[in-house]
Amino acid sequence: ESTQLLVLATPSPSPTQYSFDALVKLTKNQNYAVQQEAERVFQARKRVRAAITNLLPHIRPRSILAVAFTGPAGLIEAVGDILPFLFPSNWFNARASRRLAEAEDYAYASLRGNELYDVESLYYSYARDRILAQLIDQHLAWYEQVTKRLLAEEQAGTLARGSADYFQVNALKLKEDRSNLTEILWSERLALLHAAALDSADATLDFDTITAITLDGAAPLDFGPFQATSITNSFELKSLDEMINASYYTRKAIWFSYLDPSSDAAIGFGMGIPIQISRSQTREIEVLRTSTESLVKQKVIDSVLMFNESIKRYEIAKAESDSTQREMSRLIQRHDAGDSEADPTK
Repeated sequence: ESTQLLVLATPSPSPTQYSFDALVKLTKNQNYAVQQEAERVFQARKRVRAAITNLLPHIRPRSILAVAFTGPAGLIEAVGDILPFLFPSNWFNARASRRLAEAEDYAYASLRGNELYDVESLYYSYARDRILAQLIDQHLAWYEQVTKRLLAEEQAGTLARGSADYFQVNALKLKEDRSNLTEILWSERLALLHAAALDSADATLDFDTITAITLDGAAPLDFGPFQATSITNSFELKSLDEMINASYYTRKAIWFSYLDPSSDAAIGFGMGIPIQISRSQTREIEVLRTSTESLVKQKVIDSVLMFNESIKRYEIAKAESDSTQREMSRLIQRHDAGDSEADPTK
């Protein structure tokens, strides 16, 4: 007796489409780099709290041992723990920690903004390439249709052998371009999934399509106003400004640390070296700030120049496309009219 097995086909899961707004929201909350920077912001804020609590009376084991073994004389060393708010170095350390925390806040905002900008750019590139893939598929279908028709006429003897070669060669070139574009689309999709902290192995995850953006009537931009706004609002520059301010407070804390009996600062021939190192660190950050401001200006110029050139390339490509379509239509009309000499390569 044979046993018949009923095999039920499991339907493939329907793809999950993420809109641009959903992608931005996921990137804000789940992006790996953003999450790491958020933890650094948390740590910086806790360091501020620790610096403030250090202004309150506290006691350390070494102060207890100093009092136990040396008696009242040990209170001199313990005064930095019992009355820490009397020493300016502790106040300067607290202010430096607060400035560094604010620098981390700006760094977090900068990182998240950069990640969102990269995701937005990649999203539009992905959408553009999908539109381009559809256009290539349409042209391939047209080439194959024309090639099939010409081959049939070659076999019938109404056209000379090789008349369809031009369309066959162009179809093969388009197929190669389509294959390369498929690889690019796959890479862009994986990069978007990674940016949003989504499972890149899930083949059902994808993103909504958008309509093609037209540049008809777009006016060129001037980079001047964008440059001024970018410098004023740059989170990178604000973060570096706070780091410079923090370095000033750190240097003052070093100066006054020699007054605190509980500090490890030693008075001697090398007491000026930490101050010199601190000044050098401040100058280093100032140079970095100048360099960053220059990069901000450069990126604004690059972006505006790219936009203006895109308008020109769009107009050229549109004119070329219209001209090519008219020429191909003319050749097809000549061929349909019986002109066997119509050659698209001439």
